[in-house]
Amino acid sequence: MKHSTHAQRSVADSHRALLVVALITIHGAATIRLLGQNTLQVATQPANMIRASSAILNGMVLPGPNSTLAWFEWGTSGTYGSRTGATNLAGGSGVVSCRQPLNGLSPDYVYHFRLVASNLTGVVYGADQQFTLGATVMVWDNTSFGQ
Repeated sequence: MKHSTHAQRSVADSHRALLVVALITIHGAATIRLLGQNTLQVATQPANMIRASSAILNGMVLPGPNSTLAWFEWGTSGTYGSRTGATNLAGGSGVVSCRQPLNGLSPDYVYHFRLVASNLTGVVYGADQQFTLGATVMVWDNTSFGQ
């Protein structure tokens, strides 16, 4: 019986070693995902620090055990057209936050972006995110104070 209990523990420990719990925040809602330790994972997060001609792109990468390159693709359509420089992420580093400032942007466009990561296991594309520069929010109502 002792041998059987030890074997069950070894299997359970091996199973736990293959899983990583990552907390990924997307649109302000936290979700817990069980991710294979050897699986490259990418999550594009909303842009922030949006100004008249600049913004910061955000995302998270779980590189797994392999050295990984990560970059953002961006542009004024879902075909992107531009990319940032790549950042080298060490293998086995857990969830890594990626941030990239964009400057010299033109107002009144909808910008699309996604995080991309690549290592020995392949290339993974994050979901498309969007932001707009130069938009003005106006509030109207039926009173004389509605501007």
